[in-house]
Amino acid sequence: MNDQHEKKMSFMDRIGKSVSLKAFLIFIISLFLLIPSSQVGSLVYERQGLSKSVEREIGQRIAKAQTISGPILSVPCLYESKPDKNGRKSTYTKILHILPDVLNVTSDLKTFVKKRGIYDAKYYDGDFALTASFPAEISKPAGALRILWDEAKINIGVTDQRGIKELDLKVDGSPLEITSGVSNSEVVNSGFSCFFPKKAKAIKGTYELELNLRLLGTSSIQFIPAGKESNFSLKSDWPHPSYFGEFLPEDSGDSVLTKEWSILELNRTFPQQWTGNIHSNAFNSAAFGLKLVDGVDRYQKVHRLVRYAMLVIGLTFLVFFIVEILKGYKVHPFQYILIGVALVIFFTLLIGLVEHIPFDLAFGISSLSVTLLVSLYSWNLFGRLKDAFIIFSLLTAIYLFMFVTVQMEDYALLMGAIGLFFIIALTMYATRKIDWYNIKVRS
Repeated sequence: MNDQHEKKMSFMDRIGKSVSLKAFLIFIISLFLLIPSSQVGSLVYERQGLSKSVEREIGQRIAKAQTISGPILSVPCLYESKPDKNGRKSTYTKILHILPDVLNVTSDLKTFVKKRGIYDAKYYDGDFALTASFPAEISKPAGALRILWDEAKINIGVTDQRGIKELDLKVDGSPLEITSGVSNSEVVNSGFSCFFPKKAKAIKGTYELELNLRLLGTSSIQFIPAGKESNFSLKSDWPHPSYFGEFLPEDSGDSVLTKEWSILELNRTFPQQWTGNIHSNAFNSAAFGLKLVDGVDRYQKVHRLVRYAMLVIGLTFLVFFIVEILKGYKVHPFQYILIGVALVIFFTLLIGLVEHIPFDLAFGISSLSVTLLVSLYSWNLFGRLKDAFIIFSLLTAIYLFMFVTVQMEDYALLMGAIGLFFIIALTMYATRKIDWYNIKVRS
């Protein structure tokens, strides 16, 4: 028993006196600490998923992402079938879908946040002013007997009708009676419609339609360029707008959150009029608009920080190791484990705080707490305030570097590469005079 004990002690002594064994053991400890670090990453995904599910649930109760389609003038056309074997003919109808010559849409979105517990969801309250000009003269489709103007309807598509709060539709200045739902689903599936007024008067060869709509929605707002000439103006107070879809806004060159689109028929893949649903897919695929994104949200920031876990642990262990060699201290492997666990706890502490307070404040509290904890512990290990201050300065620099890097969306990789370059350069400078072949840890 005593021999076994002596062998164990001699092995620990060899670790304490051999730089190579000590460095290898520290490396193994660092790798094992990646296990709780990965668990922290899983926790971030879990909390983020819960946040997204709450956001979707709130969005389901307010309104979904909205797409405004049209207006579309849908007119039944009467056709005659071929004679049967008895020479008799029958009639049937097809729907002729006509798009406006000119479409102008002006939008103003005001965004809000609805909270549930520690989670929240974004939604918008938008005012939309739409004007459209339809041609007064419509050519009869080939093979049609006549156009049934008495049954003509105007269809305007809205994805989620629950979001409609105010609605005013006029043709040539006369208000129209609105019906929920579209008259047919060949082009759009949901929205509202009305009969085209029989007494409408064409002005300069066109019928003028005006629509004022107040609409709620979540996540995004999209439009479809239904006009032969389509002009859109979209104003939003959301600080991180993301424009997507088939058409990007024109570069206005100013800082105002108002974007404009000008789209011609030549820019689309569908014509101004067609029969049936032959061009419906192309029509709906031409959508474009704005998405309400968070830039880098709190969970994305924490997840980015978790990627630096190995860097934080490795650099801290490296400094402890170098100080141990240069100053003649002896740090037990168990003490390295305690320091590493304290560094991992930073991330769990940050996750807990960031769900209740702003990210910057949560990061400051978490990093300061861990930095002070490790620095005071190193003061007890080294017995000198000067050496403990080296650890404090290192951790402060690491956390400051991570904070600046994680705030950036476009330059995060560049900042990380530059930071790593300076870290390795500083390490090479600090260890430039060490003879790694002859050095031994002093007692």
